[in-house]
Amino acid sequence: MKLEVKGSTLINLFTLLGLFFFTGMLNFTYEALFGRGSYDGGIDSLLSDAAGSPLNKVVGSFIFCVCIFFYFRSKLVFSLDYFVSNFFILLFMFYVMCTFFWSVEPSTTLRRVIFFSTVLVFAAYLTRYYTVDKIFLYLGYVIGLCAFVGVIRAIIFPESAFVSGGLREGAFLGIYVEKNGGARAYVLGITLLLPQILAGNRKALITAMLCFLCLLMARSASGILLVVLNLATALYFNRLIISTNPNNNKIRYQLGFVFYVISIFVAYHLYSFIFYLVGRDATLTNRTIIWELLMPLIKDKIEFGYGYGAFWNSYGADEFIAQWGYIGNAHNGYLEMLLHGGLPMLLIFFVMVYYTLKKLMIKAVNVSSYRDYNVCIAIVFQMLISNFIAYSIPNHNSLDFFVFAIILFSANVKLIRDTDDKK
Repeated sequence: MKLEVKGSTLINLFTLLGLFFFTGMLNFTYEALFGRGSYDGGIDSLLSDAAGSPLNKVVGSFIFCVCIFFYFRSKLVFSLDYFVSNFFILLFMFYVMCTFFWSVEPSTTLRRVIFFSTVLVFAAYLTRYYTVDKIFLYLGYVIGLCAFVGVIRAIIFPESAFVSGGLREGAFLGIYVEKNGGARAYVLGITLLLPQILAGNRKALITAMLCFLCLLMARSASGILLVVLNLATALYFNRLIISTNPNNNKIRYQLGFVFYVISIFVAYHLYSFIFYLVGRDATLTNRTIIWELLMPLIKDKIEFGYGYGAFWNSYGADEFIAQWGYIGNAHNGYLEMLLHGGLPMLLIFFVMVYYTLKKLMIKAVNVSSYRDYNVCIAIVFQMLISNFIAYSIPNHNSLDFFVFAIILFSANVKLIRDTDDKK
């Protein structure tokens, strides 16, 4: 008897491995078996962060190599059309790689550039083999599984599934090491499943409800605000699609988009009042103080930065660590980009986001899977906002950045693709 394994089976298994890896399920399993390292803000935390997880090194490198093999096998690396359609994403990726040459800690930058690239190449792989609705459904279910395992852990080992001590005592951690990171994962799970929920998928609804339960247990006011923002944004843009004719939708959609951006701008300038309403400190738990202390260090290398991921493991952070301890990031993705690559990196990022939103709008008004593309727009806005108070983008360890990368490449996939590319 000859044993044969279909190519589609291998593709699905590899996809599942990647989704489990980037959602944190594999890392949780590894730490449950071999122990979770402590994070005390001291030198041990710095050394642990600099060394990286053995699991991330092995699995991340495997995913990276398989994706590179896929690109050569499918001849995408030789496709001019592919490079042109994804130009700004590839430019952003190339610039991050170039920061190695002026990095203050080249070894740290090299390692983190590889994992940064792994996020992007796997996201590109997903959008090549699966349609955006399938990606969202599978990813939403995996995040739901993470929430379910977290609840089981809370029942069996409550002492390790909730925060103990401090101002956040009793907040739900689940399988995650940080309650806000877990809250953002549940927000993404709910948002990604929204198109299926609107289509009447009961399994998607139950999964989203489980994620919402975990979000409530995490006691994350910002998480609640973000999920409300996401759902309201997606439903708002869905209402702007009134016809199967793209031309009838275009003007209405564009005007609605402008009105939405203005509303977000006004809300941003009222953020202190909004945070007061939900019981949050306007200083965002001392984040504003951290930013003030970092600004002189950012200005020292504003032209090109310290190199991707290098600042917190370099001499540049010594002064900050001596006063505050090791915190690993600026709790602001835009300041982190300035630390990584200076003003050029931040500029390329915003240009990339602009063209991504433009292409997503074109796809939405063409009606084909408009609910999915409106969810993409909602998530992009959510991440642009949450990136002010958390290092989400371009964090190679963040689920947020993985989802963001999927959206970037989904915006550039043609509306009509060969059936061989769809699963």
